[in-house]
Amino acid sequence: MISALLIGSRTEEIRKLQNDIRKVIAVSSDEKMGFFVLPPEKNIRGKLEKIDFLHVALIDVTSEIGIEASKAVRQKFPEIQILVIANTMISPAKYLIPEIRPSALLLRPFEEEHEKKILSDFFFFATKPLLRTPEQYYWAKTRDGTQRIPYNAILCFEAREKKVFIRTKTIEYGTSGTIEKLLEKLPQNFARCHRSFIVNKDYIDRIRLTEGYIYLKGSLMIPISRSYKSMFKEHSNHNESI
Repeated sequence: MISALLIGSRTEEIRKLQNDIRKVIAVSSDEKMGFFVLPPEKNIRGKLEKIDFLHVALIDVTSEIGIEASKAVRQKFPEIQILVIANTMISPAKYLIPEIRPSALLLRPFEEEHEKKILSDFFFFATKPLLRTPEQYYWAKTRDGTQRIPYNAILCFEAREKKVFIRTKTIEYGTSGTIEKLLEKLPQNFARCHRSFIVNKDYIDRIRLTEGYIYLKGSLMIPISRSYKSMFKEHSNHNESI
C-alpha cells in the first residue's frame, strides 16, 4: 500500500484527485492506495504527529496556511515526495523553497489530460525508491491488502490471538506468521525480549530489568522475560540503571 497525504479545502477536488491517483497507480501496479486527508489549518503539526509514515503528499499552497502546512510536512517527513497545488495568483517564490522542496506542480485550473500526466509522472518518480529499497520495509499481508511498513517506523511486534501485530506510534497492523519465523528476517536492531514480543532497540527509552519492563519512546511499555534479560543488560546501562 502507498500512503498519501492530501491537504486541501476543496472537497470535490480532493475526491477527484483520489480517484485519479487510484487510476494512475492501477495502470502500472497492483498496489493499493491509502489516503490521509486534512484541511489546511494552523494546528496541522498536531495532526501530523498522528501519522507514522508517508510516501507522498499533495498539498494546496494557495494560502499562507497551506504554505506553512507544506513546511510542516517536509519537516516531519524529510524524505517523501511533495506535489504542490497552486494557481497563477501565487508567486512560485512562495512555494519553490528549500523548506518545502516540491518535486511536482499541479496548476489550477486543471486540464484533464495534463493533470493525469502530472500525476502519472509524479507517482512513477515517487514510487521508484520503494521498489529499489525493499529491504527497508516490512511487507505485511493484512485484511486491507499488503502494507509496506518502514522498519524505522515499527516499535515492536507482538504475537497474540494466533497472529502477529505490528505496532507503530499510532497504528497497529495484524498479519499472519509467528515470532520465530519473523525474527529470522528482521534487521539487527530488532531483538526478542519475551516469547510474545520483538522490540526495535532504536526506540528503547529505558529498561527496568528488576521490574521486567522495557519502556519505549512514546510511553509504550512492553515486558522482558528472565531468559532474555542478559541480552539487554548492556543496553540498560546506557538507558537506565538495572
